[in-house]
Amino acid sequence: MNRTSRARRSKAKRRPDWTRPSKPRSVALQARIASILASCEGGLIVRELAEILGVSRQLCLYHLKKLAARAGVVMVLEPCAENGGLRFRCWDDTALALSYLEDRPRPATMPPPAFAWGAAA
Repeated sequence: MNRTSRARRSKAKRRPDWTRPSKPRSVALQARIASILASCEGGLIVRELAEILGVSRQLCLYHLKKLAARAGVVMVLEPCAENGGLRFRCWDDTALALSYLEDRPRPATMPPPAFAWGAAA
């Protein structure tokens, strides 16, 4: 067996399993990410979030993808003015949904909701 065949075998494409359970340290980091994203209004890019957490950009991106797979984070690609490429902007899914609902006024033609919280039946 020569070196090239061994190198070729080790270069197989790996696919992370985003649904696999996390270790306690990873769960703690993901909880910190979720709390930071919930507290910021306009979302954060991965680089900014990594700086806040004090981890590498790649590690931050890995945990964001893991949270996005579990429907805790929304990730959107946007153009980057610095280098002409693309970057991810991330939001907490609940905070993003609430801000979207608050920014959009209810159309006059839309019927009132069938159920209102706290309304007497």
